[in-house]
Amino acid sequence: MVVVMSINEATYAKIENTAAAKPLHRNADYLKWFVSDVAADAGNAIRAFAMPLIGLAITGSLSLAGAIGGVSMISSLLMYLPGGVVADRVDRKKLLVVGHGLGVFIWASAIVAYLTGNLNTVALFTLAALSGLRGGFFGGVSIPALRQLVPGEQLPRALAANQARDGAIQMASGPVGGFLVALSVWAPFAAQTIGHGIAWFFSRTIKADLRPGRAQASNTASLSEEDVDATAEALRVRDQITGGFRWLKHHPTITTLTVLVAITAAALNGTIQTLILSLAASGANEARIGLVSTAIAVGMIIGSLIAGRITSRIPTGKLAIASLIFEGVALTPLLVIDNFYVVLIFVAIAALSVPLFNSAASGWSIAQIPEDQIGSIGAAAGLINAGLLPLAPIMAGVGLDAFGYTATLAMFIALNLLAGCATALLPEFRRVGIPSEWGITGR
Repeated sequence: MVVVMSINEATYAKIENTAAAKPLHRNADYLKWFVSDVAADAGNAIRAFAMPLIGLAITGSLSLAGAIGGVSMISSLLMYLPGGVVADRVDRKKLLVVGHGLGVFIWASAIVAYLTGNLNTVALFTLAALSGLRGGFFGGVSIPALRQLVPGEQLPRALAANQARDGAIQMASGPVGGFLVALSVWAPFAAQTIGHGIAWFFSRTIKADLRPGRAQASNTASLSEEDVDATAEALRVRDQITGGFRWLKHHPTITTLTVLVAITAAALNGTIQTLILSLAASGANEARIGLVSTAIAVGMIIGSLIAGRITSRIPTGKLAIASLIFEGVALTPLLVIDNFYVVLIFVAIAALSVPLFNSAASGWSIAQIPEDQIGSIGAAAGLINAGLLPLAPIMAGVGLDAFGYTATLAMFIALNLLAGCATALLPEFRRVGIPSEWGITGR
């Protein structure tokens, strides 16, 4: 989930003029971006599903298996701000190409480690750290690139398409990931490697100019002409890094909302990790475990279909708040249900809320950020938003070892409910209207 930003009417008008208003399916560069993103995300989803199972098999510990995921997330957080600054200063097409190239190298190395008998606990933590660093630094480039490829009024539709795509990927990742783990430990790593390889190829074929905004480019040029020394340049980079936080400082409602959404995201992730690790520890086969991801995917696909129809009709603020509260309510029955398939039904129902929130609130947030600052502001918000995520797999693993399934699940669901309900207490967010009103709401 991505937290929303405040309204800037001039910025909204600017966004609408950044790309030709042609249908998404006729926008060749958008389609190349889409295929690239699908390939990378599909490989990542398959490998991410398999990673706790691989970690448990190699380490023999639920806590260590959860900690591997935590290390990856912490490493990613460390690179959010540097990655955001670079995304505002460097050609985003080049960043996409380099980022996916590094992804190929990292996961090809994992295959080599396994085949040579060196895939041990240390190697898994090292791979998790390297993957997290790469993802944190380059992962924030994709949405700014999308922002430059489609007009502002098409962002909600493009993001709804992303949610449908993510749902389909999620649906396939469980069964495919489970099958590949059963086939061989190296197979999920191969899926990730191939995904990055396809993404690398299609990123290279994008023809649009994905350099950051010209205002920033001209500022950089003038600084170069004046022979700015290294100290002055370092200060400018520092100002750019802190600029996102300064922007958030002047929008306290948004900062509060960012924290609340971070809690709900971590709680949902922790709930899913608890289910998966508990099933793995009980000896469930990979196909059965994969059904958890399938249930999430079914909910996300249905939710994305609903979102595509209602985001232009229901006020964004009310829709986003209702979706967060709905998520926590839908997860609550898991505390008293023993039947595995009924659990899957409620997981799918809870997952309906994810595309509803993202297609509404994320489209609004992206549309409000100045194009030449989207990297730094997005990184600052993303750092806060994702700050709790590394704790989710760690808490799931430690909680299962120390307190058991029900207590661990209850903790995550309670956090989800409390944070979701708290968003309704933010009056500024409640007043956000439908997309056609975004340009005037903040006057």
